[in-house]
Amino acid sequence: MNYEQALKLKVLWVKKFRPNIKDDLIAQHKNINNANTAKMESARARCASFKCLKEMRDESPFTKDETIASIMMSDVFRGYDTSPPAMKQMYDAETRNELLEKSINEEDYCEKIISHLETSAEGLGLAIKQAKKEIVLLSYIYNLDMENANKHFEEWKKISYLSQDWWEENHNSRGVDIGDEEEHKNENAYIEFMNREKQIYQVFEKLLKIAKEQNDTVKPILKAGKRMNKRKNGKKNRG
Repeated sequence: MNYEQALKLKVLWVKKFRPNIKDDLIAQHKNINNANTAKMESARARCASFKCLKEMRDESPFTKDETIASIMMSDVFRGYDTSPPAMKQMYDAETRNELLEKSINEEDYCEKIISHLETSAEGLGLAIKQAKKEIVLLSYIYNLDMENANKHFEEWKKISYLSQDWWEENHNSRGVDIGDEEEHKNENAYIEFMNREKQIYQVFEKLLKIAKEQNDTVKPILKAGKRMNKRKNGKKNRG
């Protein structure tokens, strides 16, 4: 590689790759992290509500009808009737009344939903951990800190493997969001997730390779070229 080629790669890094990392990739992963954090908090809140219903079902001294009537007066799932259709389908209840009645009257209803929500929160927790690691990794690549970039890439791969295992075990009744709509479900959701992991892995590999080239090849050549130009200019001035 000569000086002109190295200079072109330096310009490409500064003008194209660094802005893409900062303005697109890091920003995108921050948005993903924020969205997953909101989903996890929502899942945990709903899980707590179902645990409350289960406790009332198991420990209430009143009849089932009296227990349901008292719950109707509470704030538990107060806004359920305006919930998205996907949530109503998940809980197999069209109205708040129906959901509360099922919670008290149907055996294992609460337990199944609690298990589903806890599993969802676990998966979202992995996604959040992974997104945070991606942001850190991208930041080190952006700054050409290859030692830390490689270290965090290896740590990211470990989290990615855990996420892949989670999806393999729990993809039934799960979905992957595409834009503003949930388009991939169950087995298709698992396939979509794995495709995304592969794409992200390839992006990181490409960026790490480019960043390594900047440090190991481009920088030394440009430094050597600058020193040579200084010597030439010095000779001209003395002449």
